[in-house]
Amino acid sequence: MKIREGFVSNSSSSSFIVAFPQKPESIEDLSKMMHMELGENINYYDYKADTSDVVKNVFNNINENKEATLKKIADLLSQRYYYSRHSGNMFGRGFEYRWVGMDKYYGNDKEILDELAKLFVEEDKLQESHWKKEKEIVDKYGMRHPQNYSELSKKEQDEWNKNHSKWCDTNKEYKNYRTNYFNKQNKVWERQRSLREKLSKIDAKKFIDNNEGRRICIFEYSDNDGEFNCVMEHGDVFKSLPHITVSHH
Repeated sequence: MKIREGFVSNSSSSSFIVAFPQKPESIEDLSKMMHMELGENINYYDYKADTSDVVKNVFNNINENKEATLKKIADLLSQRYYYSRHSGNMFGRGFEYRWVGMDKYYGNDKEILDELAKLFVEEDKLQESHWKKEKEIVDKYGMRHPQNYSELSKKEQDEWNKNHSKWCDTNKEYKNYRTNYFNKQNKVWERQRSLREKLSKIDAKKFIDNNEGRRICIFEYSDNDGEFNCVMEHGDVFKSLPHITVSHH
């Protein structure tokens, strides 16, 4: 089993964990593995990339980077367990919860996945109660953001911000409440992290076992890096090969 390490992710990119039959010997060899005719176009909306450039880019990345590790694959997979209502949008509170981006390598231990889902719901409820309680304390001491804030002069805004910061730093009730909330939140996050770690190792191992004898590589592309990389990220260039996509958006 040959695995290659990938790249450090940014907040607007996608990683691709891809299983090739073997290490390609040439661009032509790789084009056959990817089922791509050289000299054609891949289109993504108004963007396009030549398949010759796409295959060459993948070929160079395979040969220039170290092989991945099971840990690297698991680390990537751990980033995609997200149980949300309407993508976590505050206006989607009436929607049912759902796992985002599920595939056959997503949550292969049902017991751990269900426990992780409960923690997301717990976090959601904790946040909702937090904002309600914080609003009560702020209103109690008359420290709500003034409705006419944008109409205040720069000097008046600076003075209000200064007084508000001082109140946040010195009001005992407010400080104690926030400390208690963050302690609870951190405990939930730590339990989530632990379950993510366990689950991602199980899912990573399943991908490796299902692709035994293949060369598994990790790639990363960002649509912030121009037209070509936008197509590489969103153009489904690995559709003919076993792969997992991990979005960092």
